[in-house]
Amino acid sequence: MITVVVGTHGVSFPVHESLICLSSEFFRNARKPEWSAGKPQVVDLIDEVPVVFEVYLHWLYFKTLPTVGIYNDHKCPEFESLARCYVLGEMLIDKKFKNAIVDALTDILEEMKDEMIIPGSFEINIIYAGTTEGSPGRKLMVDIWATIAGKTCKTALDECHPDFVLDLAKEFLELDNTIRPRPWKTSLERYYES
Repeated sequence: MITVVVGTHGVSFPVHESLICLSSEFFRNARKPEWSAGKPQVVDLIDEVPVVFEVYLHWLYFKTLPTVGIYNDHKCPEFESLARCYVLGEMLIDKKFKNAIVDALTDILEEMKDEMIIPGSFEINIIYAGTTEGSPGRKLMVDIWATIAGKTCKTALDECHPDFVLDLAKEFLELDNTIRPRPWKTSLERYYES
């Protein structure tokens, strides 16, 4: 067993070393003798949030994610938790955990497909602040917005991470030729000055 100390208040979690090292490249590296010299049985994660790490541990031991399933006012509180979990998975270099988060996000989207419930600017900013360019999590956020978000979401773009807005614009440019006909072919007059 090792102890993982999480957050600024130092919440301690006992974890089976072999299990966490099997799943997380970060922990495999952190447990190397040259990295664990001062505290051989302790790994500090001072910048992480204990409740998010608890979700990770639940997944690590049970391979399921605890869900709430409460949606109101066209919002899903789970999106924030899942975004934070994805970023934790990025930091821990745990691909299987990140894939489980993607599965959970898309399951919610499918469950709520008749309603306009998608990750908002807050969740997008979490993902973009905690990942790097080319991240599959970023691509998922862009694809969700390019596919589901309508005109009602355009005001939220002002609050979104600038890289997301750029990625979304690029996605729309790629989709433009495949989704609808070229608008100048059907109404050239719209480009004329009167």
